[in-house]
Amino acid sequence: MNDLKSFDETLLSKIGDLETVSAIHEKVQRWTGGQLFLTQLLCNQVLSQSSDVAKAEGAKAVDTIVESKIIQGWRDGRAANHLKRIEEKLLRYEPRDSLLILYLQILQRGYLPQNGSPEQALLLGVGLIKLSGGQLSVSNAIYAQVFDESWIERHLPGITRPVAIVQKPTQKPKPARIPLSVPGSKSKSYLLLAAGGLGLLLSMFLVGRL
Repeated sequence: MNDLKSFDETLLSKIGDLETVSAIHEKVQRWTGGQLFLTQLLCNQVLSQSSDVAKAEGAKAVDTIVESKIIQGWRDGRAANHLKRIEEKLLRYEPRDSLLILYLQILQRGYLPQNGSPEQALLLGVGLIKLSGGQLSVSNAIYAQVFDESWIERHLPGITRPVAIVQKPTQKPKPARIPLSVPGSKSKSYLLLAAGGLGLLLSMFLVGRL
């Protein structure tokens, strides 16, 4: 299809419901973000399945088409060549780590301020992200689903996993040790008192035996 206007007209002639056509038009835009190739591809897919679209409550059928024809098994899907070209450019970049970390930040936060870095320039150049009002965001929902956190994790293992904070176990206070002797000059008197007590007990025991 050359543009969305001709798509709307053709679809309307097939299903005869202007409200449904408008809903489908909006859903196509949400998925593709206006990216030319993806928009044309999705429009053609919708038209080729127009009878199914009419039966499946219109716009909801677009989700099914995107999932089954483009996202699931995308390396062999309808947009395989387009998506592979983006992937190849990303994975050839050095240092790859900094590029993927930047993309992950945009993907997770939704927006990130432009700073003119080489990594931002490459992401913009391949069309994976877009610039609006000084803020960067993923260009469309299809890219976000294909190049998601799982994809990043495969090429940069561990980067998407939460970091566990390991705390040292709290040490229990050691029990107080009783000194064997009392420091200072009184130590001798304590020892003599102890010895005297033992002698008294011994003598009482011997008397009891007599």
